[in-house]
Amino acid sequence: EAVELIEPAVTAKEVVVGVGENKLIFIQKPLTFFGKIEFFSIAGKAVESILKDGGSVYDMLGSVEDGSALDVTGGGETDAFIRGIALIVQHVPEILPELYCVILNVSRGEREYVKLRLEEDLQDAQGFEILETFVEQNWDILTNFFTQGILPLVQRVQKRM
Repeated sequence: EAVELIEPAVTAKEVVVGVGENKLIFIQKPLTFFGKIEFFSIAGKAVESILKDGGSVYDMLGSVEDGSALDVTGGGETDAFIRGIALIVQHVPEILPELYCVILNVSRGEREYVKLRLEEDLQDAQGFEILETFVEQNWDILTNFFTQGILPLVQRVQKRM
């Protein structure tokens, strides 16, 4: 069965953080295959921590009754993503710098320095703009990657076990 490829809605975008000798320039673009895997790895660690801290799937995905349930096919992508980020901030804020490094496609060897610079120089508006761009660039790709790539693979492996 062929996996449908979904092109990102937003192309690459330059992001400048800091000034002078602390100025960093990133090209924010849709996640690569390994970027998606790493994103899900970080998200999985966050979910594990949230559940360990007494959170629930209900907290993460919202409620069907109040209309806040996560709907990966509808227009509430940004709300769902922001809800997830809010829970990460509440339960595992130390994951955010790593998440930003994945979003900004920072190589592993540069991440410790970049995390320090982001913590010092990233402005509020820039932080939110990076998240908005990430959602625009990757939401359809991530949901497609998960629903048409990862889940079928897991199901095939489970059938063989």
